[in-house]
Amino acid sequence: MSKIVQQVAQQFLGSEYKAGLLDKSPHETLIISLQQFDCLLFIETVLAIANNISQKKYGYQAFSSSVENQRYWNGKMNGYCSRLHYFSDWIEDNKRRGNIENITEQLGGVDTIKKLNFMTTHRSSYPNLVKSDANFKCITSVEASFSDKFNYIPTKDIRQTYSSLQPGDIVGVATNIAGLDFTHTGFVYRQPDGKIGLIHASPAGKVVIAQDLQTYISKVPNAIGIVVSRANK
Repeated sequence: MSKIVQQVAQQFLGSEYKAGLLDKSPHETLIISLQQFDCLLFIETVLAIANNISQKKYGYQAFSSSVENQRYWNGKMNGYCSRLHYFSDWIEDNKRRGNIENITEQLGGVDTIKKLNFMTTHRSSYPNLVKSDANFKCITSVEASFSDKFNYIPTKDIRQTYSSLQPGDIVGVATNIAGLDFTHTGFVYRQPDGKIGLIHASPAGKVVIAQDLQTYISKVPNAIGIVVSRANK
């Protein structure tokens, strides 16, 4: 599975980065793109294709179902609030349903306390919260359900994990911004010479490969380290 994920991700090198693709409509719809990505849409698209290849399920219906399965609570789209907006929630819900495994602790992650409430404390930044009190109340309830425990690998320790990382491992870039868990995500990219990089939809403009994972993370504003998950077969 890890090799499939990396091979699929490579096919999108050079594709355009586009922020806010999932929030264009006031009504929640299953947005899918093979040409433009934000960082999480890139993750979901690549994993969906890789999963379908692994299971030998081909065709658009299988692909779109796989995207929906990852993106929404319990795998089903049921309005704006059912989307897994926080990447911590995305990891936990997909882990609970057997899609992925969070391997951060076994890689030597350390615990900290992190209260997640960025969406409701920055309501004006989210059009679908501004326009709907029901959405705002629902997201407030979702935030209240989160655990305050947050396990991550500090930036200075990332290189020590390289021998345990597989191509296609899912990397979340943890942040020290109050109320927020992650600011970016991508896949581990194992280069032909064995070096560990990151393939990701970069806010700089397109899908690219950062040559060294730790070096890249050290340059991300407010980054404190990473959380690593692995797709199950």
